[in-house]
Amino acid sequence: MKQIIGTILSLCFILCTVISGNTATWIEDFNDEQFDSWKKHDLDNRTTWQPKDGRLDVWIEPRPRILLQDFTLEFVGFPLNEERLRVKLTVLKTHSQGIGILIGQHTPDGGISRRTYSILQKSFWTAIEFPKRLGNNPLYYPDLDVIEIVFDKGHLQLLSGNDLVFEFHEPNLQTIDCIGITTIITQQKFDVLNYVLDDFIISGPTVPTNGSQDVQPKDKVAVLWGRLKQQ
Repeated sequence: MKQIIGTILSLCFILCTVISGNTATWIEDFNDEQFDSWKKHDLDNRTTWQPKDGRLDVWIEPRPRILLQDFTLEFVGFPLNEERLRVKLTVLKTHSQGIGILIGQHTPDGGISRRTYSILQKSFWTAIEFPKRLGNNPLYYPDLDVIEIVFDKGHLQLLSGNDLVFEFHEPNLQTIDCIGITTIITQQKFDVLNYVLDDFIISGPTVPTNGSQDVQPKDKVAVLWGRLKQQ
């Protein structure tokens, strides 16, 4: 049932953006060696985020003797203040610690850690300043190769393919102005972590178009209906 609900809600998101106005898609295909759409949050330079052959190669050297640490690459390709947003990341090579999407809001001083959620391949980390509203949703789940987040005025869903992993509503989060790629390390035994990521895809009513994979809203609906028919 959750799979059906997730697919229907995803279709509703697309249809709503078509009705309310044109939506576009920004594709970060990691072919741009300048890499100027991203900002690294790493005070002591322990991470390398390197575009290579249309993929993002990530190397992380954890800080010694620190049990819990996070490393984030924030997307800054264009200003964000979105009531509706869809973000998707594909993971080609992973590590036991997992990697995923950071999504939420900046604090007034521009910080990214207190009002954002870290939604990783197999774990969910809540925003520090918002109440925990997970209900029966899991903090941990089986590994996801595709992480897709659909946000609609405080309602957030995690999808993987056509599967709905979890959803919840946070009334304090009515818009999104901060997204990125993040990993959270909870063990001390690792010397170096390596990930390989595929396209980072952002869709929404006011998102600018970027990348050769962009298609028009009506094409997106047609493709999704085609997938539904194959179920």
